Amino acid sequence: PKGVGALVLADGIEYAGGKYDVTELAANAFSGNTVLTSIDMTDSSVKTIGQSCFRDCTALSGVQFSANSVTNMQKSGVFSGCTSLTRLSIPSLNLSSKYNNSPFAGSSIQELTVYNLSSTGIKANLLNNMPDGFTLNLPGDISSTALVANTFGSTKNVTLNLGAQEDVEHYKTVFDGKDVTVQLFGGEEGAQAIITDSAGGVTGYATLNDAINAINQSEGTGPFQVRTINNGSTTIEWTGDVAPNKATVIDFAGASVDLPDTLTLQAPLTIENITNINPDEDTLTTLIAGSYAFAMVDGGSFGFAEIRGSDLTFAGTLPGGQFDGGQDSRQVQLTGTGDGATVTFVDVGRSDYYYVLPNMAGFAKLVLDGAYLAADGAEAFRGQLDDVTAVELQDGGLKLNASAEIESLSGNGELRFAEGAALNVTGGASGSFRLPEFEGTALADSGLSLPLGSDVTLTNANGETVTLPEPVVRVEGLGQYATMADAFAAIESGEADSYTITRLDDVELEATGTSGAYGVAELPAKALIIQGGGHTLSAGDSKTRNYVYAAADLTLVNVELNMPKTYLRITGEGATVTVEGTVTGALEKIDASVSTGCTVLVKATVGDDVIDGIAGTSKNKMTVILQGYGSLEAPAAKTAFPTISNSSGTLVLENSWLVADNAANWGGIEVRQG
Repeated sequence: PKGVGALVLADGIEYAGGKYDVTELAANAFSGNTVLTSIDMTDSSVKTIGQSCFRDCTALSGVQFSANSVTNMQKSGVFSGCTSLTRLSIPSLNLSSKYNNSPFAGSSIQELTVYNLSSTGIKANLLNNMPDGFTLNLPGDISSTALVANTFGSTKNVTLNLGAQEDVEHYKTVFDGKDVTVQLFGGEEGAQAIITDSAGGVTGYATLNDAINAINQSEGTGPFQVRTINNGSTTIEWTGDVAPNKATVIDFAGASVDLPDTLTLQAPLTIENITNINPDEDTLTTLIAGSYAFAMVDGGSFGFAEIRGSDLTFAGTLPGGQFDGGQDSRQVQLTGTGDGATVTFVDVGRSDYYYVLPNMAGFAKLVLDGAYLAADGAEAFRGQLDDVTAVELQDGGLKLNASAEIESLSGNGELRFAEGAALNVTGGASGSFRLPEFEGTALADSGLSLPLGSDVTLTNANGETVTLPEPVVRVEGLGQYATMADAFAAIESGEADSYTITRLDDVELEATGTSGAYGVAELPAKALIIQGGGHTLSAGDSKTRNYVYAAADLTLVNVELNMPKTYLRITGEGATVTVEGTVTGALEKIDASVSTGCTVLVKATVGDDVIDGIAGTSKNKMTVILQGYGSLEAPAAKTAFPTISNSSGTLVLENSWLVADNAANWGGIEVRQG
């Protein structure tokens, strides 16, 4: 890219419907780009940087590498001509070329920090002809053969800072007589913590607290990288409730840490590579993250009383409390705070070995990224999903030992269920999931319940597809349903006064009661519009009379009726039944004999072969409105419209012309153009 200033390489790039990791920057990828000012690969998967990748990028002043992978630089001149790049910090660097191909040749780097250096190839002249006063910081473990006497070539006034006194003694011998000063990082006493700022600057501090205080007093905005050095002490002391006030990652490099009783975050914080937390103390730490993101990567398994916050991540290991092998063991409590609190677990457990989910409450979302965890997996762990509304699997797995209900399920992974356990997803679901303990092919038997219409692929233990039920109706504002009865139940409990039902397949109105010897299907007592979509609407046995009760306004649109023995009875006072659009099939009667003030509006121009009759009584004052029947030149014959009987009400003709041989039962006729 030639027109990019600050470039951030994300964790994967989406292209043509797929997502791809960027693992390599090719030779000359950015060569000659004089606009590029910085490149951030922190969250990328870049592992290899090719020859002359950044050659002559004269405005480039900052490069941040991924801390999660080793960076391979095997060819020369990667930073040649980068005149603005004077500091560079690399978490992990591998130099494996067998040739004299220094990636730093021709660069302007004055200070280079490599936390983990492995060099199986080039050593001689690796840092030849670097700027006068060049500093190399190697605070991590370093082999006795990583550097040789002529590593720095003709570079003058070199300072080599090392993290351990034994390394200092060794390399003083190696560089004896060379223009190289070898010393302990941080001076004679040595540094316990090193800060790397966003510009690549490195500073050592005698204690971790000194480093944290320096960050808090710094005018820089971060993010900051802190790495502890094992200079003879295997446990790092973190004293007092003092945390960095800018985004910080603290790498303990395999040391243990004694945390304070309470630690309150002032900014996003990640702690990583910890052997044990509070190893020599009886005290358990309460960490209060609040609204700041907190992550623990490869941290100690014990040492916490409680961790609470709105965005918590645990990778590599689970947080723990105190374990003594008996009943006095204390479990850690994870507590979500604020709306939408999320807890994420990364790379914990395996598909064949599930870890137990820690005690947790208050989290709206649970994310399992390569993590396999069991909920309600022990007597001391119960109700862990009670507050969870969303579960996201990213190549992970969730096992339920007790039934749970959530609103959404997404991602890809596996779901397992102990005997009697089930997961009910009420809102939405998307993704691809395996059910490795289920051998059936029908979802109803699997322990998993999904909303109809879910964009989900399910496979069973044999790799066979698990069939999802198809929705037959959709209710606007509520969702999709497998039966009309399910839809009616949702409507009854819904807050609206009216609903539109769109049929997606043929539907039967099932009887919910009886009237004498006849079955009765009752519609919800709310205004309904039933959109047919050309599908069939049935009710009861087509050979025996049955009833459908409508207690509120009902509109039938574009329906095929399979109700040759059905009375559609209006039971609500003043209710209106409307028939419109393309209506086919058969309905025996629209019956308004038990209520008063009802209206039947027929806008579909159906004949008596579709709706055989519309019936009222001499007392109910029913109004029948016919629209669009016939014309002045060709009036509609009596078989072209439903037979209207037993009405003392009014027949209204709207743009209709009829031929009728008996109007004695009509209380009145109102003509609106007809």
